[in-house]
Amino acid sequence: MSKKSFVKGAGILAISGLIVKVIGAVFRIPLMNIIGSEGIGLYQMAYPIYAFLLVASTSGLPVAISKMVSEELAVGNHFGGYKIFRISRRLLVLLGIVTSIILLLSSGLISRIQGNPKSIYALMAISPALFFVSVMSAYRGYFQGMHVMHPTALSQIVEQLGKLIMGLTLAALWLPKGPEFAAAGAIIGVTLSEVAALVLLLGIYRRERNTIIRNARLTYRKYQQTSSRSIIYRLIEIAVPVTIGASIMPLVNMSDQVIVVNRLVPIIDKIPNIPYSLESFMEFAIEKGAQIPAGLTLENMAALMPEVYTEYVKMIATQLYGILTGGVNTLINFPAVLTIALAMSLVPAISESYALKDMRGVANTTTLGIRLTLLVGVPAAVGLGVLAEPILRALYNLEEWEYLYGSQLLMTLCVGVVFLTLVQSLTAMLQGVGKQGIPVRNLFIGALFKVVITFVLVAIPRWNIEGAAIGTVVCYGVAALLNFLSVMKYTGVRVSVREFFVKPIISVTVMGIAVHYAYRILFAQTSSNIISLALSIVIGVVVYGIMLLVTKAITAEDLENIPKGRSMARVLKRLGLMK
Repeated sequence: MSKKSFVKGAGILAISGLIVKVIGAVFRIPLMNIIGSEGIGLYQMAYPIYAFLLVASTSGLPVAISKMVSEELAVGNHFGGYKIFRISRRLLVLLGIVTSIILLLSSGLISRIQGNPKSIYALMAISPALFFVSVMSAYRGYFQGMHVMHPTALSQIVEQLGKLIMGLTLAALWLPKGPEFAAAGAIIGVTLSEVAALVLLLGIYRRERNTIIRNARLTYRKYQQTSSRSIIYRLIEIAVPVTIGASIMPLVNMSDQVIVVNRLVPIIDKIPNIPYSLESFMEFAIEKGAQIPAGLTLENMAALMPEVYTEYVKMIATQLYGILTGGVNTLINFPAVLTIALAMSLVPAISESYALKDMRGVANTTTLGIRLTLLVGVPAAVGLGVLAEPILRALYNLEEWEYLYGSQLLMTLCVGVVFLTLVQSLTAMLQGVGKQGIPVRNLFIGALFKVVITFVLVAIPRWNIEGAAIGTVVCYGVAALLNFLSVMKYTGVRVSVREFFVKPIISVTVMGIAVHYAYRILFAQTSSNIISLALSIVIGVVVYGIMLLVTKAITAEDLENIPKGRSMARVLKRLGLMK
C-alpha cells in the first residue's frame, strides 16, 4: 500500500469522521439542552456500559479482520481474505447475541451499583444495539482490509444521522415523563441508528458480492489455503489483546460511574459554587411532592428529610458527572476523530509493509503517522484550552455554575487531547507490526494511575469532579509515553526533536497567543460570543497554517500525499511560500 493510498484512506475516514463529529455535536449539544445535566448524566451512565460491551464484541475482531485480510490481499490471495471474513462474521453474530442478552439481564443490578437506579431504562434501551453493531463491524473490518474505506465512512454518517433525528425526537417526546425516560428515548435513537447503518452496509456488500466471490474463486487453487481452525486461532491471537486494550478505557469509564458519584455525594455540602442551598432543596422536595417540616434548615435537612436529601445530593453529583462526561468529554473527543481515522488506515498500511518485510515502508508510514498526529493534536488542545469558556457558552445552555465548572474541566482535559491522539495512532502502529499486547499493557498501566488518582482526588472538596479529569490526563500521558518508546523500538523510526516537536510547538504557541487576543478584541467590539468565537477560530487556523509554512513543519511532499493536496502545493510554490 503506497503512502499516498494510506493517506487517502485516512483522508476519507477523517472527512467522514468530521461529518460524524459535527452531527454528533449537533445531537449531543441540543440533547444536553433538552434533558439537562441530570438527564445527560443518566444517559452517560448507560452509554459507557454499552461502550464496554461493544468493545468486547467489536473492537478486536475488526482490527484482526482488517489486518489478516490486508496480509492475504498483499500476496493476491482473495479467497483467503474472503474466508477470513465469513468466519469472523459468524463469530461476531454470536458475540452480538451474547453481549446484548448480558446487558439486558444485568441492567437492574448495574443501575444500583452506579448509585442511581434511574439509569435502568437507558441501559435496557441500549442493549439490542450491541447485536447490530457486532454484525456491522465484520463488514467494516473486511472493507478496511481491502483498503476500501467509503463503506465505513457512509455507515458512520448514517449512524449519526439516525441518532440525531430519532434520538432527539424521542428524548423530547418522553421528557415530560422525567429525565430518566428522556435519556432512555435518546438511547433508543442510538439503537435504531445502528439498524439503519447495518442495512446500508448489507446493501453495499450485496452490490459488490459477485465481484468479491469471482476474485475469490480465481485464486482458490493458486494458493495454499489456511484451515478454518487456523484462521480462528489467528483471529483470536490478534483480537484478544486488541479487545483487552480497547476494553480498558470503557472499564475505566465504568469505574468513573461508580467512583465519581459515590465519592461526590458525601462532600456535596463542601464543594464551592454549586446549587447546594436550603432554597434549592425545598424546591426539589416540593417537586417530589414531599411535605416540608417546620424548622427546616440547611444544617438539619439531611436529618429531617433523609430520603429526599439522598436523592437531592445524588442529583447534584449526577449533574457534575453530566457536565464532565456529557458536555466536556464530547469536545475533548472531537479532535480524536482525525487520529481515529488515521489509526484505522495505519493498521492495514503497516501490516502490508510488514508482511512484505518492507521495514523501510513501515518506518516511513510510522514517521508520517506520528507527524500528522502531532500536527492535529497539539493545535486542537491549545485551541480548546484558550477558548474553553466561549466554546461552552456558544454550545450549551447551562447555569452559571455549570459554565464555571465546565470551563475549568475543559482547560484541564485539553492537555489530554495531545496524549489521547498519540495513544490512538501509536497503538495502531504497534498493532500493524504484530505487537498487539504492548499497547494493552501500557494503557493498563495508565488506567491504574487514572483509577487511583480519581478515587483520591474526587473525594477532596478542593478538587471534586476535576479529580476525574486530572486522572484522565495522567492516564493518557503515561500510555502515550510508553507507546512512543515501544514504537521507536519495533519500527525503526528515528524521531527528530526539531521536526516532531520544536516546529509544531513554535507554530501552535503563536497561534494560541493570536487566538487569545483576537477573541478579547473581537468581543470588546461586537459583544457577541458566537461571532467573536467563530472569527477567532478562523484567525487561529490561518495563523497556524502560516506558521507551519514559516517553520517548514509541513512540506510539499506532505501536501502531495493528501487528497487534492498536489494543487495546493503547486499554488504555494508559485507564491514562494513553499519550496
